[in-house]
Amino acid sequence: MKWLVPYTQLDSEQLGIIQSFKAQPNRNLWITGYAGSGKSVLLIHILLAIKERYPNARVAIVAFTHALIDQLRSGIPMEYKTGVPVMTPYKFLLDSTSWDYVLVDEVQDLKHEFFVDLNSRGSKVIAAGDMNQSIYDNTCPEDDIIDYLDLDIHRLRIIHRLSRNARMLAAPFCEDKSGFMSASMGSGVELKPKLISGRSYEEELRWLSERAFGYAETGYHTAILLPSHQDIRYFLRNLCEQQGVNSSFVRDKEPGEWEVNYYNEINFGLRNAGLPIRYLGNGAGSLKVSATEKIVNLITYHSAKGLDFEVTFLPFLTKERYMPSGNIPGESLFFVALTRAREQMFLSYNSSNPHKFLGMIDRSCLVTSTAAEEQLKSKNSINDLF
Repeated sequence: MKWLVPYTQLDSEQLGIIQSFKAQPNRNLWITGYAGSGKSVLLIHILLAIKERYPNARVAIVAFTHALIDQLRSGIPMEYKTGVPVMTPYKFLLDSTSWDYVLVDEVQDLKHEFFVDLNSRGSKVIAAGDMNQSIYDNTCPEDDIIDYLDLDIHRLRIIHRLSRNARMLAAPFCEDKSGFMSASMGSGVELKPKLISGRSYEEELRWLSERAFGYAETGYHTAILLPSHQDIRYFLRNLCEQQGVNSSFVRDKEPGEWEVNYYNEINFGLRNAGLPIRYLGNGAGSLKVSATEKIVNLITYHSAKGLDFEVTFLPFLTKERYMPSGNIPGESLFFVALTRAREQMFLSYNSSNPHKFLGMIDRSCLVTSTAAEEQLKSKNSINDLF
């Protein structure tokens, strides 16, 4: 997977953290840094360092979402896949195994009981996370996490994945805006994000489906991000109608129904309908399949946390668009969504009803266009896609 940077391409501070771990393998670490700084990448390289030094070490990886679990698994070499489980915090708490090392991604999303349990096991802990991307209620505060686990903090100060324009776009929604804007930048793709306006939902949907499907067909790892499960259902029903497909398989979820079963059923319906799009998250979908079959990933903002894609679409940004994040400000959730693209990002909205967040953006970091203008461009040239 392209997200996993090879060891030979790590920067000096990333290599320094790995060397620090090798020098003191019994210290608990917290690797922190802004979105795009390579925290998850370092977890995998530290896993390899552990296995190289202690081949029989019992190691587990904990990640908050099933989509992130899918990504982390894709980075583990085949010889370690069966011996290194990647699990949710809930499954970890139910598991009584004694681990030598526990690697935790998106550590800021976890609750007090997880750290109480982890502390009682005596495992060595390598954590990764960024408090600026905290989007859940009742999570454990940073100081308490450090106290529970006696963590040494190692900060990554170079942002690699984001372009300078993407950073400028996301900055108003970052809690630590000044620090985010003053961080060093790596040599990422320097494309300006695009802001597309449509005259109606239907026009925006037509542009979105053509452009997203076009990227996936040409081999780009592509995702459409929406704020909630309700938005996912509404989008899919309208997409089916636009494509002339019976949408009866996009039903409402039954109370108590397992989400993985629900979304697997929807993905089965999308496959049967011949639509090149699959829901990713809650245990359904697969990053590997989406890359090999050239399909678009459809994912919620929450499930996109920790992931990245070559091309992302954040559509339907209207006044009515609610950013569901409990008591956490919607800006934090939007910040997560805005920082998922490795190469190109599109935002789109109804021109008569823009979301208030669009008024917070510095338009100089964007290319603006209309859905009608975009559809006049050639669909056959990769250059025109950008």
